[in-house]
Amino acid sequence: MMEYERYAQRKKMIPKKRNDMMNRKIIVFGIILLFTGIMLTPCIATDNARLKEILSPECPLIFVEEPGTLSGYVTDTEMNPIEGVCIQVDFHETYREDYSDATGYYHVTDIPLCYCMKNATGSKPGYIPVSVSLAITENTIHDFILASTGPWLYVGGNGLENYTRIQDAIDNASNGDTVFVYDDSSPYVENIFVDVSITLLGEEKNTTIVNGSTNGTGEDPIEYFGIWIAADSVTVSGFTIEGCNLSGILISSNHTSISDIILSHNHNYGIAIGAMNTNQSFEQSGYNTITKCLITQNMGGVWISGHHNTITGNVISSNEIGIIVIFSLNSNISHNRISQDGTGVYLSGSYHTVLSRNNISSNDKGIYSMWTSADRILQNNFIGNNESASTVPGFFRQYFFKLDGQIPYPIRRNIWNENYWDKPRSHPYKSPGLLWFFIDWHPAQAPYSI
Repeated sequence: MMEYERYAQRKKMIPKKRNDMMNRKIIVFGIILLFTGIMLTPCIATDNARLKEILSPECPLIFVEEPGTLSGYVTDTEMNPIEGVCIQVDFHETYREDYSDATGYYHVTDIPLCYCMKNATGSKPGYIPVSVSLAITENTIHDFILASTGPWLYVGGNGLENYTRIQDAIDNASNGDTVFVYDDSSPYVENIFVDVSITLLGEEKNTTIVNGSTNGTGEDPIEYFGIWIAADSVTVSGFTIEGCNLSGILISSNHTSISDIILSHNHNYGIAIGAMNTNQSFEQSGYNTITKCLITQNMGGVWISGHHNTITGNVISSNEIGIIVIFSLNSNISHNRISQDGTGVYLSGSYHTVLSRNNISSNDKGIYSMWTSADRILQNNFIGNNESASTVPGFFRQYFFKLDGQIPYPIRRNIWNENYWDKPRSHPYKSPGLLWFFIDWHPAQAPYSI
């Protein structure tokens, strides 16, 4: 009888144990669902509610809350304040402007907040105008450095006092001078080091050629680059730069403008901004602009580190990697045609990179993103890539980097919104992948005109 009672008690306990195990499984499964729900919450929905986007004929997305502002200081190359400089911000066929006061301070207000880049120009008679493309937010800060206009120095050509080498002219130039290079003595086989705030102009970009393939010993780092820009507020335009031992142009300074340049067949990068390794400071090389350049058949098209650098209106094609953004803050990449590269855009360890209105087509991979934070990938065309985009969040790696002090920025989710993915889509676009993927909750129904 005793054995039967014990057996009956055990039978009663078995369902209880099974229920307890089932409850534990439900709790664990609920936690997993909760975590997954947090990770996959439409990140753009919160932003949309905050920004209250509406359509506009001039720009597809206008934010109707408080307008944006642009403020900062204007100085000369010796860091003295300049009074009376006109800062003009152009947008949607109109503009806003303000003039710097005795301390060099300016404050432009009433700028609409939208996805398009704004062109800001600082100008005053007696100084070389400076323009930069900016993504304006509620309180954007940008300092202008203007070089005074000076004499012109000439390289090549038939003038009696013209220089034979570009470097010789730069060595004899002062801040604010212009070095003009004729194409009749092209190609110029030399490695150029710019350590003064000058304007360097080529006569015609297709025929004024700098070939950096000098046969140096390699002991002098200048020998690795076609043009190394170490001074602030330098403007370079109108050249072809090719055959360089490392990169066509290296920018290790601030407020430099590169435009209307052809960079091809350089061994590493067409243009490199900042230190070309992962041990650099985030404070290096800021507010530089690359625009209207053809960057082709290099290992890498553009290397971007540093902060607040802008890449806009370029053709970047047939490189192993089109654009590399690595350990960079607040980079703006817009209105570029990025095609036929191995990887169109590679992002790693960057914070708040804005990619908007780029045509990313016919690459093996359109965008590859890893360990990034607060990036905005908005209104791009992804057409004909073997793989449009992929991402590796690396949240835990970023967290430990932050604890270790290696990254100074907060960890935020990235936003993909209103991109065109090969064809019209009636549902949100999910990137390939089971564990690591992103969702574009509002894909475009037609490609953008870029």
